[in-house]
Amino acid sequence: MLERHGHAALTDGRGVEHEGWLPQYSFTLAPVHEPDLLLGNHWTSTAPGTRFTTVRCASIVLPTGFASFTDRHYSRRSADQATEGVIESAKVYRMRLSLMFGIHFSKEEVDALGLFPPAP
Repeated sequence: MLERHGHAALTDGRGVEHEGWLPQYSFTLAPVHEPDLLLGNHWTSTAPGTRFTTVRCASIVLPTGFASFTDRHYSRRSADQATEGVIESAKVYRMRLSLMFGIHFSKEEVDALGLFPPAP
């Protein structure tokens, strides 16, 4: 069982507010067959209505917290500090994606996401 200790904002931000140890998920050391992994990956990347086919998202666990993007919304939590907002331009989106997540998109790749109106 993987557990976390402390405020939910210090991990992925999901779950109830709780200051003690809280279970996250469990696993075993049993072998996993490749077809099972392939099927799970295929389902999450193609099934209509799932998070991975309806929004553009990225998340990262940082040394002292957690950061995430969901479409144009960003949030970053560290200790008891939280920052969140809406990204208003493709240029700022590219910059934050690069600096926060190490993901480097070209201008054309960000434009293809359809999050911002085309520049005049």
